[in-house]
Order: sequence, then structure tokens, then C-alpha cells
Amino acid sequence: MSGFDDLISSGFYTKHNFAIDKYIEDMPQKAKNIRKNQTQVDINGNKVGSNRPDVQYDLNGQHYNVEFDTHPENGLKHQQTVQANDPNAKVILKTVE
Repeated sequence: MSGFDDLISSGFYTKHNFAIDKYIEDMPQKAKNIRKNQTQVDINGNKVGSNRPDVQYDLNGQHYNVEFDTHPENGLKHQQTVQANDPNAKVILKTVE
């Protein structure tokens, strides 16, 4: 079985995507430029990294990146990458259980 198949059979893939989709669904209506699992951009839409944050959006003049992880230490690594690419971005870390 491939690593991807292992993720699906373990239920992680489903939980991870559900958490992301639920977060997007519950976002304020004023959120703009919502991106799911796409290369990182800044508030102006300029590509700033090849990483793919789980969710990106703009709200009230601020660009946000949201990462969902099962292990908090992975979230911290993602935060470092996102902020190195765009120091002005806010990073929100979520844990999927």
C-alpha cells in the first residue's frame, strides 16, 4: 500500500480535509481570495513560496495562512516557512485529532 493509501485508510485524510472545509465554510463573509492547498501568495496575490498552506485568505487588509496538522511540532515548522516567505502574514495553527 502506498503512503497515500495509508493516510486514507487511517482516516487522517478525511479528517484533515473535513477540518479544512469546515474552517472555510465558517469563515466570515468578508474573507476574500480564499485559497485551499495552493502555493503561498501574499496579500497582493504575488507568489512568495512553493509551499502550500492548507488555507489562505485576506480579511480586513490582512493576509492569513492556516495550517492543520496532527502533530503541533509540524505546525510550528509550517509557521516558520510561511513567515519566512511573508513576514507580514498571520499564521493560524490548528490541530486535527
